[in-house]
Amino acid sequence: MKKFLLLLSVLVLTGCSLYRVTSEDTTTNFYPAKKSVSDVTYLSSVDRPHEIIGTVQVNAERRQKLDEVIERMKYEASVLGGDAITDVKVTSPYKWNPNGYIRANFTASVVVFKDK
Repeated sequence: MKKFLLLLSVLVLTGCSLYRVTSEDTTTNFYPAKKSVSDVTYLSSVDRPHEIIGTVQVNAERRQKLDEVIERMKYEASVLGGDAITDVKVTSPYKWNPNGYIRANFTASVVVFKDK
């Protein structure tokens, strides 16, 4: 019964979510998930040997704080096994209608470091 209530709560609460988070692997190598989101960092640029293992995308209201969006990205990157996210880009899903720009797509690369 507890599992049913938990599942029902998750389904109800995700229906009104401000965020839609997706990710995609771009490598055939396996990287185990991180134990914590704090194991993933945000870097504006990467200056050490690394491999891009995927991308994460967050669709959110455009007025969301970037720090909150980055935390969502870091969580998804931790599931992919990434060490960091970088190269964050923001685009509008409504290019044909500038007045419809109420949501934004935030995209970042997920990397693992080669010199660990």
